[in-house]
Amino acid sequence: MSDKQQWIQEEGTKPGRKLNEVMAVAGLAALLVGIVLIFAGPSRMGIREPPATPSTTFSRNDSGTPLPTETEIWGGIWSRANGAAVLRPTWLPKSKDEYEVHPGVDTSPDGSFSYHVSYDDALRSVPGTTLWNVLFAADSLEVPSRGVMFGGVPEMLTIRGHAAELTGNSGLPGWVLVWSEGNYRYTIQAFAVSREDLLRIAESLAPVIDYVGNTR
Repeated sequence: MSDKQQWIQEEGTKPGRKLNEVMAVAGLAALLVGIVLIFAGPSRMGIREPPATPSTTFSRNDSGTPLPTETEIWGGIWSRANGAAVLRPTWLPKSKDEYEVHPGVDTSPDGSFSYHVSYDDALRSVPGTTLWNVLFAADSLEVPSRGVMFGGVPEMLTIRGHAAELTGNSGLPGWVLVWSEGNYRYTIQAFAVSREDLLRIAESLAPVIDYVGNTR
């Protein structure tokens, strides 16, 4: 018989001490040991680490993949433009923290290069209101304009030294500004933007000069 078994047998046969009492004491001791272990140091296997703070180069709804910056987007368009002027805004009525940029590059039916870059409200407007959006596009004069055309008589303006047409619906408010430079038609389509801000955006346009997105 082992020393432990002998101890239990001896303890259980002492006068006034029953075996079930001995087992109860042993169970209580095991419970106390378990409590001490829990408070002394829980295993980190069960602890959920707080999420790491996203890098500032990631978007608000980032999935883990860095997105191109605004300058990189315009530089990428310039690198594929085949000599066509790429016009980037240098002023907007919103800060960088308030909008997202979505680019697109296409080949027109006549084989010419075209692009569009959409600036969208990143904070989202209140339901029932017009979402802030400014779209910049350039197409060959050989293809139809991609802009949304509003009714009414166009207002004739001069943009960047070129004749331009402005049509709009101040009730939205929405505007389409169209003019041509060389063999290309340039369009700015804007919603939830005032007429004054639209014209200031147009006058701020500057040619992109390198793949980094710098302007002249």
